[in-house]
Formats: sequence, structure tokens, C-alpha cells
Amino acid sequence: MEIADHIITYQGDVPQHGIYAGEDNVIYFDSKGTRSILVENMDHFCQQKGCFIRNYPFRPYARPESLDRAFGQMSKMTEHPFSSDEQFVAWCIKGDLNPKTHRSGRNEHEEEIIKMTIKKILTSAVDVLAQHPKWQQQTETANKYLPVIIGSIQLGIEIKKMIDAKKQL
Repeated sequence: MEIADHIITYQGDVPQHGIYAGEDNVIYFDSKGTRSILVENMDHFCQQKGCFIRNYPFRPYARPESLDRAFGQMSKMTEHPFSSDEQFVAWCIKGDLNPKTHRSGRNEHEEEIIKMTIKKILTSAVDVLAQHPKWQQQTETANKYLPVIIGSIQLGIEIKKMIDAKKQL
């Protein structure tokens, strides 16, 4: 089990969702009781019934960032925007208030996540190349063109928005 894993257990027929916080602890949103963010021991959270992990093939936030987002909500005294514990976990991991979002259309927040992720992927690829002496010249070239590639992706997203807007007219 890794930090920021999405943990699911059942209380009767009702699933309970939380995020593994390390050191055998789980952070979760108590949507039925105090409506606050709580931290509990894993055994207490799972009520010794066991649990399973929901995998995310795409995580726009690194695991430590997801955990920071969860603990950041814990310190807020205002009412939380979450209607369920699953929604809280989805927001921490994906930045999405809808845990089951699978739309074809994207909102601006999703586009920012995509841009950030593409930039991370490209930067990581260049960093890997830089570790190999025979690829250093290619790495320098890649670093020079990285802003152009990212700008092209952003331009493509803007063009798609314009095309979609015209289709709706």
C-alpha cells in the first residue's frame, strides 16, 4: 500500500472511501456525521473487514500532492464542498468534484490538469535523456524546443474550443 491510495471498505452495503496517509492511517471525509475531515487508524476505518484499493491509471497530482490536498482540507474551518467521502477522495487525487467523470467534453480545470501533466511528461523525458552522455546533444535540442511543443499543444486546445463552439451554433 502506498500513500494516497484510494482505500474502500464497506460498512454493511455502504462503501466508505478514504486516502491512505501512511503509518497505518487513513484520512477521509465523514459525510454522514461531523461533515469534517478525519484521520483514523486503518483497522478502525476498515472495522477489521478488510479493504481494497481503487487504482488510477492517470493521476494529475503526485501522491504527496494528493495527500497534501487532503490534509489541507482538514485545516479549513469552512463548510467543505464535498457531498460524499468518495467525492473528497476523487478531488484529492484527480482535482475533480465528480468521482465518476468520464465526459468527452472538458472544462477549463481539466484542461489545466492536462497541460500540467503533458509538461511533466515532456520534462521527465528530457531529464531521462540528460542522464545518458550519448543523448546530451539531443537533450539540449529537446530543451530548446520544449516551450514550442507545449505552446503548440495549448494552441491545439484553443483551436478545438473554437471548433466546438462553432459546432454548437
